[in-house]
Amino acid sequence: MRPELIHLTQMGAIRVCILFHLLLSGIGATAADDFLTALQRRDWHAASRLANRADGAATDRSHLIDGFRLCLSGAYAEAQRTFHTLVQSDDSLTRALAIEADGQLLFLAGEWNALADLPATPGADTSGQAAERAFYRFFGRHERQTVRFDRDSSTVPMPLRVSENPTLEAVINGRKARACWDTGAGICILSSSLASKLQVRTDGDVTAPVSSASAKQLRMQAGIIDSIRIGAITWRNVPCGILDDRLLEFRVAGIRVAGFKAILGWPLMQSVDMTLDFAAERLTLRRPQPATQPRNLSWYGIPQVTTMMEGCQDTLLFQIDFGGYPTQAFAAMHGRIQDSSRIDSIETRIGGAGGFTNYHAATFSQVTLKAGGRSRAHTRLVERIESGNLNGVRPEGVFGVAFVEEHRVRMDFTNGVFMVE
Repeated sequence: MRPELIHLTQMGAIRVCILFHLLLSGIGATAADDFLTALQRRDWHAASRLANRADGAATDRSHLIDGFRLCLSGAYAEAQRTFHTLVQSDDSLTRALAIEADGQLLFLAGEWNALADLPATPGADTSGQAAERAFYRFFGRHERQTVRFDRDSSTVPMPLRVSENPTLEAVINGRKARACWDTGAGICILSSSLASKLQVRTDGDVTAPVSSASAKQLRMQAGIIDSIRIGAITWRNVPCGILDDRLLEFRVAGIRVAGFKAILGWPLMQSVDMTLDFAAERLTLRRPQPATQPRNLSWYGIPQVTTMMEGCQDTLLFQIDFGGYPTQAFAAMHGRIQDSSRIDSIETRIGGAGGFTNYHAATFSQVTLKAGGRSRAHTRLVERIESGNLNGVRPEGVFGVAFVEEHRVRMDFTNGVFMVE
């Protein structure tokens, strides 16, 4: 069976799992669950009403709602400050969500030492959290990442692999390397052999547990890349993770079918206005310019775009993961699809760092999704397993390359723009 997703890693911010039942003990599980559900569905009116009913926690939960609304509107610095004031909240649910959100936004901003100093997450594994902190402190000991544009615009070839994932040639620490250009990767990744060859700065004792797109639990070494150059753009002092070569390979019946030595992700992409032309197989990177058009692109561990579904009045959120191919749906999405359109369920395989994992895929008569000006009817959606993390932002699904293939896609994080032509 051909794997539906060749996706090497979706690291996002390196977060630990938080067990929901540990957090709700003693605070009124039903009320907390209702509030969390309304918050994750972005039903601000219902969330505010439920927050006001929380004895002793109404003010903090109201501020929590404000923080997530700011985050989804692109006001990340203000959202981070809001969450940071709540990490010592007396309300355990507010505190847990604030720590998670504060960590996500500090990760986005590259504020490594502040991230390492966050309060302990309730219910988290202490050894894993200590490893995380050491990981962040390693990054914090080095100069901050910078970007330099020698020209305002650069266009480079973007060959697509057999799984349609975009690749490019980058100059990493002065040497050419083929890399996956992965919108779903929250941190750049190198194989251990390539990192050694490029003399990436490392500390062999600094590793942290991470989860891959295939739901595998792995350990990743921390590193700093001196420079990455694509076209006329150079990034310096780029934090990265290093994985054993075998974890970045995919084998079926013992035969290697795919693999990468380098994955370049969101830490580079957030500083450019980029157009991925899947028909012409080329990538254009531009210096971002001020714009006033409505925002539809935001970030929370991974970029996400506002989405509409035919027959549904709610505005949905879909993550953008071009390291993968199929369109995927979380449980919240399946609950919004009319039962009459569901036909059958089949088995499929998801590839991520560490290998493959079996997933279910539901088949439908038709589910039409629209985002960034692109409307596409789907007859099959992979039922994506959600992480155990307790998050205030819970998207309904994931767009892979299947949603945009043969089209041009513009993503401008600075101005919050996602557009498909």
